[in-house]
Amino acid sequence: MAVFKDQYGRNSYTIDTGNILASGGEGDIHTVQGYSGKVAKLFHSDTPASKLKALEKKITYMSQMYDHMPPQIRKAVSAQISWAEVALFDTSGNFRGYIMQKITGHETLDCAYLESQQTKSDFTFAEKVIIAKNLCVAVNIMHSHLHSVIGDFNAKNIMVSIRDGTVYLVDTDSFHLRYTEEIRGRKVTGYMPTLVGRPEYLPREMHDFVTNQNAQLDTLPQPSFNRESDLFGLAIHVFQLLMNGTHPYGLRINPANKTQSISVSKTDISWAENIKKGRYVYSRTPNVVKVLGHYLPPKFAPSYDVIPVYLQDLFERAFVIQPSDEATLSRRSGDGKYYSDTTVRPTAAEWYHALERFHRDLTVCPNNPKHQYGRHLRSCPWCGR
Repeated sequence: MAVFKDQYGRNSYTIDTGNILASGGEGDIHTVQGYSGKVAKLFHSDTPASKLKALEKKITYMSQMYDHMPPQIRKAVSAQISWAEVALFDTSGNFRGYIMQKITGHETLDCAYLESQQTKSDFTFAEKVIIAKNLCVAVNIMHSHLHSVIGDFNAKNIMVSIRDGTVYLVDTDSFHLRYTEEIRGRKVTGYMPTLVGRPEYLPREMHDFVTNQNAQLDTLPQPSFNRESDLFGLAIHVFQLLMNGTHPYGLRINPANKTQSISVSKTDISWAENIKKGRYVYSRTPNVVKVLGHYLPPKFAPSYDVIPVYLQDLFERAFVIQPSDEATLSRRSGDGKYYSDTTVRPTAAEWYHALERFHRDLTVCPNNPKHQYGRHLRSCPWCGR
């Protein structure tokens, strides 16, 4: 057992340091005595001092935000985001970690992707639509109420309840936060950035930004991640939930059009490389269809028709960059936004309302009650699979 203080030095918290509930690359999770619904994340003692100092600044800021949240917002945050609620300091005044909401009975989001994946869960199609809706709610809380960015949209940082499809955003100390502080009478904007990210969830303009700066994610000039990059990652997860785990930038060579002049290596056909090259093979935009005629969706992908047209339209907005826009696809200095069509990506609220409509339109297969599909289809698309 060890006793820690909050950032104000007022309250004490007894942490069971001898009992590790979970362990990660940066720290361990422990129980908090007297707080059954909370856990503490304590960073490893060998964490570099510079990194620990940056984490202290971010966690302290997050806990201050939590202290000043209106009760209704705090309740919503606690229901879906494992926010840093209390910054923890040892008896010598050294920053050690933070207290957050305890999450039980959850698995990572990718457990819900494949219908045959061997996990504790076996989500129906209707339940996957509910999970997608719940993810949209969590992202909307981040953007609209916390004015923060997730940044690293890794599926491992999104937890899903195997009971009811509730979604939790975790690993919140890696969130991308913007803050304002007063220095010598002037308000100055700064960033406590996300330093990591899975390339298969990063939009094309982020890949270009990394290349143009000759940098890595942890050395990019700020601002880097923003709401538009989050909305790209959100669209990918919604796509994967509705399309049996298929990544929207997964593809294969079209055998009918394959010629000796087409040579695609394993690296070149990776999801990240396809994002960089704009290879969204489900696009209905004529010029994109013409350019991508040599490619097809993966064989395991269900027909794109399982998704109604109004949802396909949202995916088009999320993923397709018109050639005429590419010349202006660049960053404005200092405001963290991008030119052109990246700003028309559907918001979390737009996705939610479209998914809610789709959820209402689902019907049950007459041959298999475990199958659900949209009423825009004449027959069950899952029976044939």
